[in-house]
Amino acid sequence: MFRETTIYTEWLEQRYNEGRVAGEVNGKRLLLQKQFERKFGLLTQDLKERLQKFNSDQLDALATDLFDLATIEDLRIWLARSAALLAVINHSAKIENGIFRDS
Repeated sequence: MFRETTIYTEWLEQRYNEGRVAGEVNGKRLLLQKQFERKFGLLTQDLKERLQKFNSDQLDALATDLFDLATIEDLRIWLARSAALLAVINHSAKIENGIFRDS
């Protein structure tokens, strides 16, 4: 009955896809954390928290740049630059959407 309705099926599929995507992002994050810990030693809580804020595209970029980072300080700089770039992108999106429009 209810299980057979289109609305329920769509809702269930959406929840499944959201869970799958979240699982993929979490898997990327955990793999990167393990790689960095193997390369640099245990990460500080601050660095772990920064990684938690990254989306899938940011994690992919970090994975690509992993081999260019020679020290833990290089990682910190990379994370800071990425966070600053994301802030600029988010700010620009808000301007485009009229959130900061002059009165």
